[in-house]
Amino acid sequence: MRIGILGSGHIGRTLAAGVALNSRFGDINTDDPDLTAFKARGGKLIHVQAINDELVPYQGSVNYYERVLAKMGGLPSVHDFYRFYLVPGMAHGSRNGTANPDANPPVIRGYKAELYTLLTGWVENGVTPGNVVLRSLSDRPVAKSLPMCALATKVTHVGGDIMKPTVMPAANSAEAAYFRSSRSPGAW
Repeated sequence: MRIGILGSGHIGRTLAAGVALNSRFGDINTDDPDLTAFKARGGKLIHVQAINDELVPYQGSVNYYERVLAKMGGLPSVHDFYRFYLVPGMAHGSRNGTANPDANPPVIRGYKAELYTLLTGWVENGVTPGNVVLRSLSDRPVAKSLPMCALATKVTHVGGDIMKPTVMPAANSAEAAYFRSSRSPGAW
């Protein structure tokens, strides 16, 4: 195998190859916030983003969601077909995304098909997803469970054991109202 320096000619050819493939793969981009056709076909979307994802920065997903809200008429018209969840402490692929290897945060457990069950319940049975109780992957050092709430709601601790989701209801909040009304798409 020959290793060399990547020159501008190589970069240009790589870009041209990517542009040529765009017609095959362009439909999977998140460039277009207009989901009108998707919504009209009865589409349902559950968008989950790990805040500690080391491969996909969560700010890009928030930016896209904000652009969808702006394009599609705001939360009331979007929330009936598109739910967006942020998961603190989770890394890419449902892992502990914290610097503490013993943190054991509650995450989405792919092997339990939690998201698949949520989506099929919504599509096939009309059960609109709300708060989802996440559990840690193991009980060591301690098992944890917390609710995951669709934006623009947030979890609020109201007393008791912080690791029990019943004491952390999701509710509309001042932060959620700010998120819906005052932030311009992409503003950080």
